[in-house]
Amino acid sequence: MGMRWLMITMLIVAWGCGKSPVSEVQPEVTFDLAKPARIELGVLGEPGLWKQDNMLVFPNAETNLNQTNRFTATTQESWALRGNLLLLETEISGEQPGYELVVKNYNASAATNRYRCTWFYDDGLVRGYAGQWRPKQARMDWLPLYLSGAAKGFDIQMTEISTGPMKKQLDFQITINGKVTLSGLFKAKHAGNNVRPEEGSDPASKELGRLGRGGIWKETQTVSEGGATKNLELLNRMRWSRGGKFLINEGVVNQEGASEYFMWVKTWDVEDDVYRWAYFFQNGSIEHFTGRWDAAKQLITWRLVWPVSNLGKVLRERFLGPEKRSWTFEVQNASGIIATGSGGSQFKGNAE
Repeated sequence: MGMRWLMITMLIVAWGCGKSPVSEVQPEVTFDLAKPARIELGVLGEPGLWKQDNMLVFPNAETNLNQTNRFTATTQESWALRGNLLLLETEISGEQPGYELVVKNYNASAATNRYRCTWFYDDGLVRGYAGQWRPKQARMDWLPLYLSGAAKGFDIQMTEISTGPMKKQLDFQITINGKVTLSGLFKAKHAGNNVRPEEGSDPASKELGRLGRGGIWKETQTVSEGGATKNLELLNRMRWSRGGKFLINEGVVNQEGASEYFMWVKTWDVEDDVYRWAYFFQNGSIEHFTGRWDAAKQLITWRLVWPVSNLGKVLRERFLGPEKRSWTFEVQNASGIIATGSGGSQFKGNAE
């Protein structure tokens, strides 16, 4: 491939993911919901199995339709985190097979273009997009927000359209310094119900394997801010995605008698030699971190890289074995450190 920004094998529209089971460790907590949590989310997709046919167009106007690099894909699509996120998981078939994951949601606090699409590519690249919904055309225009690993002058535009009952397509165009380098058209048809992902999937590499194992994890946190200290308890349900490229965690924390849900996804960027972590809040906001592995200290140092603001967030996650983690974190602004904390997480058993 050579030039990573072309993303020829990574630009499959990831339209799917299966429903995961309710924890038996704490059965009163469930992350599953068969419908969207708010009406705005309903335009993002239809749960189920989707089959895709994909065409790429190169600068010389040639396509991949009669070439060995032609590919198809299947996607599992379902609601996650109590209907606040549409979780999408794709398996790519062809000369260069792979897996991708997309998370779609809605950020009500954003001033404009409130829809969000976070794309986890097969090689560990993570990128974020904002969506403008055009109801008369049943069309979503996706505009770049966060482009990790992008070359200078890189831009990508994507348009997703409903073309009929249980049919949709995605058009995209990549430009470098205003010159079109790649475009494509992906078409998908609904092909049945989604299939629940298998439990106990294995990570795809040793770097990914460090991040944890699927199942139920219980967590404690102590947070100090503004002279006050809070002690929190959290419940997490983790699983490895199909293909083992992405660790998906759904969690809940009880604060002042109210349950607050969240989700995060971690992966390993094989090109840039960094871990990538996207954290999804229940209100629709998202934070992106990169992590550096320190073999001598057996820890990953995570740093907030998006959104860019005057706040810096650093978390040091220490690995105490395959079923135990501890960490410390700090938040600072231009005046210095404004919050600190620590925590620990322990594996408690399988989700079923």
